[in-house]
Amino acid sequence: MTRSLLALDQGSTSSRAMVFDLQGRILAQAQVMLPINSPRSGWMEDSPRKIIDSQLSAVRQVLTQMGTARREICALGIANQRSTILLWERKTGRPVAPAISWQDLRTAEWCRALARTQGKSAALIRRKTGLPLTPYYAASKLTWLLRHIPGV
Repeated sequence: MTRSLLALDQGSTSSRAMVFDLQGRILAQAQVMLPINSPRSGWMEDSPRKIIDSQLSAVRQVLTQMGTARREICALGIANQRSTILLWERKTGRPVAPAISWQDLRTAEWCRALARTQGKSAALIRRKTGLPLTPYYAASKLTWLLRHIPGV
């Protein structure tokens, strides 16, 4: 048997799992579709439970494909959506709100207003992080969660 690597990729519309041998050849792969929820115009959310369930389903599928060779998996790599944000309850580990997708624009007006009224804040954000003030990045989404989700 040959050693192999398991890779998990959480995308915007699906969860994927792949097993590679050490030469980079694909030994097994699975993809589970993940519907995105748009409860309002410009809002893009994912269900934390559906994210976990779809990843577990993809992993189970590749492990089944691998059969007994699954014992040779020696490493795991994980890729995700980066600027999607999800918060959990500290004590229970349960999510406190849907995952807010990197595609979500609910904070666009807040970002524009902050840039207009607090130009120094936008410049400070750019200087400290190298990133522009935009709803794409997690900071504005975190601010929204702190202001709109009770108990956060």
